[in-house]
Amino acid sequence: MQERDQKDRLFLSGILCAVLALAVVWIGAVSPASAWVSAAFGQCNLVSLAAGSAAALVLSIGLNRLMRGGALTAKLPRGLAWGCAAVLSVFLIVSMNHERYVFATNTHYLFLFRYPKFLRVLVVCALSAIFVYWLRGSRALRDSAPTIRERRLFAALSGLLAVLVLAAKYMPNVLNEGGSLYHFHAYFNSIYNVAHGAPFSSDVTSIYGHYAFFYAPFILLARAVGFTNEVKLTIFLLAALCAIVAVLYAYAISVFVKNALVRAFAVVSVCLAMLSLDIGLYVQLTPHRLFPYAVFAALTAFWYTHPKQRGAVTAAGYIAAALGVVWSTECGAISALAWAALGCCSALQSRKPSAWLRAAGHLAAAAAAVVGGYCLTNAFNLAMGGGVISVSDFLFPLMTGSYMEGYLEEPLYGGPAAWMSILLVLFFLVFRGFSSTVLCTSAPAGDDRAAAYFMIGVLGIGSLSYAFNRPAHGNFYIMMPLMSLAMGMIVQSALPEIRSLGQAAARNSLSFARTLRGGVGLVTLCVLFLTSTLCVANYGARQTDNKRFRDEYSMNRMSDVVLEGLPKDLETAAMGRGAVEIFASLGLDTIVHVMDYSDITIDPDDFVYADDQLAQLEGKALMICSDNMDMHREANLEGYRSFMETHTFAGTITPPSEVEELVFEYYVPVGYDFSTDEVAPLL
Repeated sequence: MQERDQKDRLFLSGILCAVLALAVVWIGAVSPASAWVSAAFGQCNLVSLAAGSAAALVLSIGLNRLMRGGALTAKLPRGLAWGCAAVLSVFLIVSMNHERYVFATNTHYLFLFRYPKFLRVLVVCALSAIFVYWLRGSRALRDSAPTIRERRLFAALSGLLAVLVLAAKYMPNVLNEGGSLYHFHAYFNSIYNVAHGAPFSSDVTSIYGHYAFFYAPFILLARAVGFTNEVKLTIFLLAALCAIVAVLYAYAISVFVKNALVRAFAVVSVCLAMLSLDIGLYVQLTPHRLFPYAVFAALTAFWYTHPKQRGAVTAAGYIAAALGVVWSTECGAISALAWAALGCCSALQSRKPSAWLRAAGHLAAAAAAVVGGYCLTNAFNLAMGGGVISVSDFLFPLMTGSYMEGYLEEPLYGGPAAWMSILLVLFFLVFRGFSSTVLCTSAPAGDDRAAAYFMIGVLGIGSLSYAFNRPAHGNFYIMMPLMSLAMGMIVQSALPEIRSLGQAAARNSLSFARTLRGGVGLVTLCVLFLTSTLCVANYGARQTDNKRFRDEYSMNRMSDVVLEGLPKDLETAAMGRGAVEIFASLGLDTIVHVMDYSDITIDPDDFVYADDQLAQLEGKALMICSDNMDMHREANLEGYRSFMETHTFAGTITPPSEVEELVFEYYVPVGYDFSTDEVAPLL
């Protein structure tokens, strides 16, 4: 009974802590006070998120101390618990309908938003009612360990979903306009540069990290065996990473969620979210930012199930964090902090004085992982013949004030919105984990699951900072896999209470706290169910939209047109969006390697460097995207005039109808004799 009371008090305190911490974020980011926060600290969204996270830790200590005195233990009517669960359900439905008001929302990609509001609500309510009715008469929510058959079925389901993700994410038509080429070029350009021996520098870098060091070996290996289409290979690698993300989360779910039905919904939710919500080739989200977090979710699960190997697993985690910093400075640093949070929470479950030294050691190890990632990046760069990357360049564009100017100040949507529900879950996990430490309890019991909760909560808050920094609708999608895992963990812990809600005799004996836990758990289970089922419907609509990204004919036809238009007796360089991708698909070298043209405007010096590269093309031709040459004229007119002193405009390479928006300009050395060429002039 005492253990049950303790569990009830922890749950009630956790709910209260999550709500109060969310209120801190809302006040700082949305309320009229946000203007003062923005004026005092700058971008108020991230400041408010940090303040809310700090408040969650302080509230964890305060509420746990209040519990010792018997506070929050008063008996409340069960009807109030049902009312709270109903309010949560209404809040979630209203949040769903308000998603179209979030900054940069593309609701036409979402299946339900193609229909009127009343129909969306009707579908959600009807599906939930049918699901709850089915649960009452089933034995699907038993709390026993999965059988061998259930484990095999889950493995088969996870494998099938991973293969489906791999197939669906292979979209080689990178020339498809509408933003896809813009975003893909921003990601691929640095991979191409490194694979062709061009190291990073202050003028040639990447805004997403130094992930190119990991992709380049695969491209070099493929080139060695005769496969030279570097675009297709990169797209395949990206699709494979998406499949690996699915497998890693499936493993974490299998560890922390024992119920067969809940784990099935969780893994389906992870995979179908990647397939039904992402917009085309926006690989900066999926898989780039999903992959590091998936690795650490799986590492946490392995840490949890292998207590005798904790030392080796912990060391492996910090090594992975250092590699994560090379991959993406932001993602690696967040992963290192979350891994340290796991170690600190586990260490501080002991009252021994050495526990504090161990916790300090984890924080030092996290800092060392970040520094180690910086050193590894420089080691790779020096090995390629480059120089040492300065700290400011390593953190580019975080240290550049003009980056995304006008976009990072977008406010969060202040009405009921998904980000609030996400934070409620994450703050609850933080409370549950932190409550197991000596700061909150006088008799810590050594709860490994609580430490895992804490880690997932910290990792989730850290990854959410990306969306808070620029609260565009699609940026919240990176939370979907982690939230599927988190919701599965919450449902798993509430299974006894959820079962009791469906049994009249057991339901009448439930306390307020257990009724509320069962109600919240049931609502969370319905969210997992709806995410899985509605994503199936949205998957069909989304994949229909994505057909054009898989149309290899368009990509191949454009490559053929370019190849036919290039003089056969003249070495040709290529620059700009589309030009790099076409040369990469043809196995050609662009000769010049510059900053990607999607982000080159961040630093005006990058144009100067690019024009210096143009000045070295004496005797060579140049193919460049027409829009990008216009950028050269506007950014550095002197450099453009210098180039035109040695080259003359020879015409345009007209694209086929399938890629009608992409036009290339062609320049040849002054005095070039077209009669010596095997093809007709382009003019």
